[in-house]
Amino acid sequence: MNAIGPIITKYRKDMHLTQSELSELLKKEGIDVSDKCLYSWESGRTEPGVKQLFTLCKVLGIKDIYEEIFGVNPYNPLNRLNEEGKERASEYVDMLAANEKYAKNNAPVIEISTVRTIRLYELGVSAGTGNFMDNEAFEEIETDEFVPIEADFAVHITGDSMQPLFQDKQIVYVQKNVELEDGDIGIFVFNGEAYCKKLMKNKKGTALISLNKKYDPIPIDENSAISVLGKVIV
Repeated sequence: MNAIGPIITKYRKDMHLTQSELSELLKKEGIDVSDKCLYSWESGRTEPGVKQLFTLCKVLGIKDIYEEIFGVNPYNPLNRLNEEGKERASEYVDMLAANEKYAKNNAPVIEISTVRTIRLYELGVSAGTGNFMDNEAFEEIETDEFVPIEADFAVHITGDSMQPLFQDKQIVYVQKNVELEDGDIGIFVFNGEAYCKKLMKNKKGTALISLNKKYDPIPIDENSAISVLGKVIV
């Protein structure tokens, strides 16, 4: 069973909300809680009441708190389906709801927005020479259903070393906290400069690879200062 505190923290951070901002959103829904109260919930010192918890679910977009806490909701038949199956089932529900024979009288129309905002960092991640990404310089941009929900932030590519897959000034979307495997494309900070590169990790060693063959691999050894900012997912 998962604790409620980390669930609140995860969804709050996914929405790029501070505890103060979440507190204000809850107040608009009639739940008057302080920053200290939210901190107490997230740290596990206390837990929200039933009304507070359901309002948190509404504000944070937690669709199935049962599943979040217990890992699986046996009362939800959709959990027997994979993601594609869930989409098909949702489409079928929409078809039935549009038919007066099956639609529930006075049922509310729920519109689910596919638009969300993520950070687009202003300084380009070099695909050639390397530019340092200033973590404070960013703008909030809206995404749509074509951007994977796993995307945590976005960056501009600069240069031509990742052509033909990525072009100069193209925006790519990145998922944080992912362990990269051999062949994955990621955003790296190597010796103080940010790169978009393909990771090569095999018996021959480890290196950052450009897709454009005119650029040499960047070898990585025990003396290299390198960190992974995330995996490029689109």
